[in-house]
Amino acid sequence: HMVQSLPENSVWAAAGLGQFQLPMNIGAVIAGGHVRVGVEDSIHYDYDRTIAASNEDLVRRIVRIAGELQRPVATVSEARKMIGLDEQAYMRSTDLR
Repeated sequence: HMVQSLPENSVWAAAGLGQFQLPMNIGAVIAGGHVRVGVEDSIHYDYDRTIAASNEDLVRRIVRIAGELQRPVATVSEARKMIGLDEQAYMRSTDLR
């Protein structure tokens, strides 16, 4: 219901903390929204809290799930543009590594 009440062309995302990160992300993907993932919100990969999460693992999982649900996934450049980050500044910062 909440998604249907948003203005047309709204950009929205859902996030969950801890054990709720994955179900919230899946719900957002199904409903056409964006997601937020990362160890800042969930330090465990599994519900039993036995596997430590990494940002890479969490991103790979939701990308795989989105693919299985036939939902497009933004590239890094597309995502940076969506949130107003300067691609050229990013490219310059990676030269420092």
